[in-house]
Amino acid sequence: MYEHTKPYIINLPLSHVPQGKRSNQECGRYPGTRLHDIRTETEPLTLDQNGFEHSKSIPLSISYEEFRDSAKVKDDYCEGVRTALLEMTGAEHGHVIHHAIRRRHMSFPEKPRGSAEAETDQPIQGVHCDFTPLQAYRYLKKFFGDGSDTIWKNRRVQILQVWRPLRGPVMDWPLGVCDTRTVNEDADLVATDNIWTYTVSESYNVYHRPAHKWYYIHEQGPDDVLLFKGYDNAEGVATSCPHAAFELEDTTSMDGHLRESIECAILLVYPIPVTKP
Repeated sequence: MYEHTKPYIINLPLSHVPQGKRSNQECGRYPGTRLHDIRTETEPLTLDQNGFEHSKSIPLSISYEEFRDSAKVKDDYCEGVRTALLEMTGAEHGHVIHHAIRRRHMSFPEKPRGSAEAETDQPIQGVHCDFTPLQAYRYLKKFFGDGSDTIWKNRRVQILQVWRPLRGPVMDWPLGVCDTRTVNEDADLVATDNIWTYTVSESYNVYHRPAHKWYYIHEQGPDDVLLFKGYDNAEGVATSCPHAAFELEDTTSMDGHLRESIECAILLVYPIPVTKP
């Protein structure tokens, strides 16, 4: 169907959508998918090779209670993430695109989009990549205006996503990431419109393939950051990383807490490469 019709989802109440059709997406569950623990891998898993990595270099900077203070989250936590990524990567510019706190409500997953009682947005079960090249360029344009074309052509432009639980170890709907080396970008990724009251953004949905190899951080705590690619225009490296929340079959060590997490997306622009005569 999506060879002829672009998938979409309308992020509005059904009462505001003509004929009550929120989306033309058809998605399926794939139970029994094996996920590998990043901690136990003998070979290093890296952003450029696999599309993700485990990091302990991103400061938490604020307390669990302060994550309910929107100003603290924006001014202290997100700024700390931006500064840390600039130091880690050597990028010249860094801009916070967005952040999202998710606190699972008991109505999830029966109500995937949550309920009226849900405090925040809920975990996302659909496998996706948040940024297509078009969407990445839109954000570059937002921050750099008329100079965006020159930057896009001559510099490395990257979006990194930083995901961590607010408390842990998280056993309730953790985040899984797919090894980019096992993804066929031309065949597996489908550009999708996300329609809001204020904008239309574009992301990728992902076709299921048995060859996809999945990872997560077992018993991930707040100090354990899952760092993954949102987008990268550099050649010869992972471009983006499919990801989704998933339900663990064995949660016997779960402490009873429902998943609480924060994700922060940062746009990075690298210096112009040095050329030699």
